[in-house]
Amino acid sequence: RAARRALVSLLGAPLIVHNDIVALIVIANKRLQDNFDDDDFEIFSIMVNQIGITIENARLHQAMTEMKNYRDHLMRSIQTGVIAMDLDGRVTSINQSAGQICGLVESDALGRHLADLVGIEAETARRIQGGSLQTVELAPPGGKKIPVEILVSALRNDRNEIIGRIWAIRDLTQIRELES
Repeated sequence: RAARRALVSLLGAPLIVHNDIVALIVIANKRLQDNFDDDDFEIFSIMVNQIGITIENARLHQAMTEMKNYRDHLMRSIQTGVIAMDLDGRVTSINQSAGQICGLVESDALGRHLADLVGIEAETARRIQGGSLQTVELAPPGGKKIPVEILVSALRNDRNEIIGRIWAIRDLTQIRELES
């Protein structure tokens, strides 16, 4: 039979996450001869604060993951081809529709110059970068020519600086076949 010991001291602190108290963490000292002192309280407070930061980081990570998943689902669901590139014309993102239209695989396209991937001349690439709606023929290496309509938009950062371009691509193959 275990002997019962009286609690000598308790130490508690609120667990605060994003300025909200979400819990109260309490520890008890069961040793009769020891009480919590200021050093114990300081260490305990640091631990509780770290737990709060860890919980907040986990929540932020979950929110970012959900946002990324939403963006990925959106990009997969859209039927228009979307290709983002940096200021040098290197592909930074490509959706599934753009891959199908242009005969590209995302892993092979990322970091490569878009003009090389879709077989267009430098002059045509500059004209397309101008920002208006353009109708051109893409000629990916090893593939047939593909008539497309391309709308170019500037890709901007939070400070409204242009950091790249976005191509929205529509395959005109079926329309051209119906016209002939």
